[in-house]
Amino acid sequence: DARDASGDDDSSGDDEGPTKRAAGPPCAVCGEAASKYRCPRCELRTCSATCVGAHKAASGCSGKRDTARYSSLPNFDDTQLLRDYRFL
Repeated sequence: DARDASGDDDSSGDDEGPTKRAAGPPCAVCGEAASKYRCPRCELRTCSATCVGAHKAASGCSGKRDTARYSSLPNFDDTQLLRDYRFL
């Protein structure tokens, strides 16, 4: 009898292991795969190193975050605070 500690029947056979994370939005360069990476400078989402290279070549983006970018107080949110904190 395959019962767990709570007494529920666990013999369904659906043993997929750990829960997988939901796929991100599609890649902004190829549009074929789910995005895995985000450009630190322009926040464009890409799926692979090939698409990152294509993005940099097409847009001239350096891929390096602009650490001195001005943000007005009304636009300053928790995400920007965390980025600055992690940078320091």
